[in-house]
Amino acid sequence: MRRNVMTAPVDIEDRLMDISEAADFFNVTEGAMYKRVKRGRVPSHKVGSRIYFSKKELLAHTLQA
Repeated sequence: MRRNVMTAPVDIEDRLMDISEAADFFNVTEGAMYKRVKRGRVPSHKVGSRIYFSKKELLAHTLQA
């Protein structure tokens, strides 16, 4: 049996965000974001000493929770 599921169109611009932008995305402080990264609670990418977040990955992560 096949179901038709209607969803609202979502414009997901996949771009990299820094810690500040990711904190704004979750409406938390930068310190809270660093803790989430350290505990492995959010998907992140480290390049050198900088941490980046994919907007598409963060959105998918929040929809799973």
